[in-house]
Amino acid sequence: MFLRAKTRKKDGKEHRYWGVVENRRVAGGRVVQRHVLYLGEINSSQELAWRKSIDVLEDGQPAPRTYALFLDLDVFWAERLPPSRKGTRWDLVLIVLGAYRLIAPGSEWRLHREWYGRTALADLLGGDDTLADPHVLYECHDRLLAHKEALFTHLTGRWRDLFNVSFEVLLYDLTSTYFESDPPLDENHKRRHGYSRDHRFDCAQTVIALIVTPEGLPLALAYCLYVTLGRQLKGLAPGLTARSALEKFAAVQMVDVKIPTTDGRELLLTRYTQPEPELELLLERLRLTLPAQPPPKISAAQTTSATLL
Repeated sequence: MFLRAKTRKKDGKEHRYWGVVENRRVAGGRVVQRHVLYLGEINSSQELAWRKSIDVLEDGQPAPRTYALFLDLDVFWAERLPPSRKGTRWDLVLIVLGAYRLIAPGSEWRLHREWYGRTALADLLGGDDTLADPHVLYECHDRLLAHKEALFTHLTGRWRDLFNVSFEVLLYDLTSTYFESDPPLDENHKRRHGYSRDHRFDCAQTVIALIVTPEGLPLALAYCLYVTLGRQLKGLAPGLTARSALEKFAAVQMVDVKIPTTDGRELLLTRYTQPEPELELLLERLRLTLPAQPPPKISAAQTTSATLL
């Protein structure tokens, strides 16, 4: 496999669009190229990260290198999910759950009643129907949850070793989704009423956060941020919880200011709002600084047609 770029001109500017391509040998000894993955426009850091990832797969030792690429999870869980005294193989139950999530995600009850019996997992794993018992499946989830923080630490280290990823700078963004269900029980419930990007202020919602590296590789959901931020607050800003700090950070929002030019184009200024003095003090205590304001962009004005009635 290798990276391939195609250059296109748009609005007088050249754009490079990248993709992952592989060579495949077909009948007659011919070699054809197959498009594996479209990446779009990526920066130089992202390009380097993808080249390193491809080198791992194309190192001439497919079995060991592919095993390494999948983060040594079998070794990690073997130490934490030993068989029970009754002989329950929790590591095999985890394989069943993982395969189910990848192949045909659904409820554990569906896994037990329908899906497991139609697969060859029992033969492949040397197990029986107890691997899909609903009580066993739910208990396995509880056992996994106890090692959640250790799993994040393990994945972070493996990612750093495999791809030489730096975690000194992380990018954080969030969105929300709403629930058409009963209202939250109290103000501490994970589902709460608030500002809705979907304009459903009548529905409770929850906020979803994502953390990525500067190369664009996803690192973790909000749990990782909560743990890290909570530890920093204990020593640098005692009295504040991670949740209250994030609510203060949410006051800094990105705003797009569009300015028409005299030649019919449009100047776009993306700016974040100036933090309040209280938030500036919190950022200073946490030794955090806001990034530089994004550079302005200029583009052809978008015209729309309207009919006056």
